[in-house]
Formats: sequence, C-alpha cells, structure tokens
Amino acid sequence: MAQESPARPPRSKLGVASFLIAVGLMALCVGLLVVSMVLDIGGYHRGPPGLVDRICGLYLVAVMPLGFLTGLVLGIVGLTRRDHRRGHAVAGIVLNGLFGIVGLLLVLAGLSGIVAH
Repeated sequence: MAQESPARPPRSKLGVASFLIAVGLMALCVGLLVVSMVLDIGGYHRGPPGLVDRICGLYLVAVMPLGFLTGLVLGIVGLTRRDHRRGHAVAGIVLNGLFGIVGLLLVLAGLSGIVAH
C-alpha cells in the first residue's frame, strides 16, 4: 500500500501579492523609461518641454516608494503566516527591498545632480 504524501500548505496570497507588486512596479518603470526615451529621440513631445520627464520623475519619487513599501509590508505579513508556504513572501521581501533601495539611491543621485547645478 502506497503512503500518501502530506498535503502541501497553500501559497501565501499576501506573499504572492508582494511578489507581483515588485515585478509589476519594475515593469512599469522600465516601460516608462522606454516610452520617455522613444518620445525624446523621436521628437514627439507635444506640450511643455520636459513634461514626460516630470511625469516619470513624479512616478519615481511618489508612486514607486509607496508601492515598494506596500509590497514589503505584505511580504513580511505573508512570511509570518505559519500555515502557508513562504517562497513568494521571501521573494517579494527581497525584490521590494532591493528595488526600493536602488530607487532611493537613484532619487538621491538625481537630487544631488540638481543641487550641484
């Protein structure tokens, strides 16, 4: 008679949400940068000069940190759930933390460049 393998615990929904937030925000960031470069190179800017750059900057300064902080909190809460698998929660914590730190460093580098001029 074959032994039944123990049932695997379900995935942590909060951990999956944390992981998807990290991946989604980075994909959106790359997409915004590509659109900004295409508009800049092609000369398709309509409206005030630097409008696309301001929108991208607002996204980098306001939306991304809030998103990464939310993803980090969701990952930590998902990690503390004992009755669920933790793989996505750990990946979400690592990615949100890493991307958040890199984003903060980029914003600080940009601000230091503005102050230097």
